[in-house]
Amino acid sequence: WCRRNKYTFIVADYYGIGRSKGDMRVATISRWLEDTMALLEIVASPSDHRRIVVCGAGVGGWIACLVAVKRPDLVGGIVGLAADPDFTEDLLLKGLPQETIDSIMTGKVHEVKWGDRVYPITKSLIEDARNHLILQGPERGLPIKCPVRLLHGTRDEEVPYQTAIRLAERIETDDVLVSLSRAQHYMDEIDDFQRVRIAIQDCLESIFVYDLRSPSSG
Repeated sequence: WCRRNKYTFIVADYYGIGRSKGDMRVATISRWLEDTMALLEIVASPSDHRRIVVCGAGVGGWIACLVAVKRPDLVGGIVGLAADPDFTEDLLLKGLPQETIDSIMTGKVHEVKWGDRVYPITKSLIEDARNHLILQGPERGLPIKCPVRLLHGTRDEEVPYQTAIRLAERIETDDVLVSLSRAQHYMDEIDDFQRVRIAIQDCLESIFVYDLRSPSSG
């Protein structure tokens, strides 16, 4: 779709996840955030007003929001797919027995099943994530000013769709939209892909919209 529409794009997995090399046991939100900003600095050009529509699924939606807060000059829009900001506190820890949490916080690594995959959960991941929580705070208190489109499935078995609504309420911009479907967590049906394409296009059009109230706008 991007090639057909002559959009430049780049795809990457986070450190220690998917096709990306690295030891997941030393991965943190800070590491993923710094890596993402470094990557965007290569392909974006703030001096030429060239910014990126960042698409992130799951934790990628969390990272996209953090990048938009820290480097708004790099981000022209956000498309979040089943975004799970603050999942370490709101979902992961709340779903573990207290003895498992205690063991993790003493430095032991625990394998935790998340969806159809197993991830090593560490003390460093939990403690580092606490420096990046974004769902707590006043309404519209999260300084994100770019267009934001949050897609979520009401049948998501991993992240409740209410998370998308909570995130939207925290974001400062008026240009934020939550789109719900009957999708599950991975949103991998044909209709889901179509909704993603529409969301990306919507962000692009919002970035380059003309102010029709101006006599010189044409």
